[in-house]
Amino acid sequence: MSKPILFLSLFLAFFSVSEISAQKGFEPGFVVTHSFDTIPGSIKDRKEPPFAKIYPKIRFKDINSRTRRYSPKQIKSYARAEDTFENQWILSYSRLFKNEYLSQKDLGKQQFLKVKESGFLTYYQWELLDQESSTIDAIDLFKRKNEDYFIRVTQGIFGLKMNNLEKYFEDCPELREKIKNRELSQPKEIAAFYNEWVKGGISEGEFRKEEKVKEKWKREMGKGVKVYRVQSSEP
Repeated sequence: MSKPILFLSLFLAFFSVSEISAQKGFEPGFVVTHSFDTIPGSIKDRKEPPFAKIYPKIRFKDINSRTRRYSPKQIKSYARAEDTFENQWILSYSRLFKNEYLSQKDLGKQQFLKVKESGFLTYYQWELLDQESSTIDAIDLFKRKNEDYFIRVTQGIFGLKMNNLEKYFEDCPELREKIKNRELSQPKEIAAFYNEWVKGGISEGEFRKEEKVKEKWKREMGKGVKVYRVQSSEP
């Protein structure tokens, strides 16, 4: 092999390795600005195990390979590969030995929540870093449109939080029965069923009942509130 060809081969090999290293961890996606502009590019929002880390600001590389970093305050949402994340205000507090989650502007901190099922009811996962094991855990949350709180859906290895769901879905007896009988046992399928039920139409009486349930829930949440600082996922 002649020297020019050898040099060209080595250069191309070096360039390929460098390009792969530069792109490591980036996946195709886009960001959505507060003015609802969608900007395509590639996203890196975490460091994978064994030394996992969730970045407080996502790395975004546009189609011209210019890199910027965005915090939850700076954009509405972003997509990475098949996952979508939305900016939400969240404040965790303790009430009667239970953790509750508010979603009100200027309370707590803005976080990127992973969207697992969207609709009138959205199923979110709040990803947090387990400092001891350096792995990423997730808290399952439900939130209806225009509600100013989330409910926690599961409790680790114990599965669904049945009491929470029974209260939350008082407006849909059919769904409550399916959850109770274990016909529906996954948060995603519960959210999907509820959204389909909502699409089928809610009568005026059911709507008023639903509003009363929401007010009752808010009153209960206001009793004995002890506020804790939200734990940041920042390294």
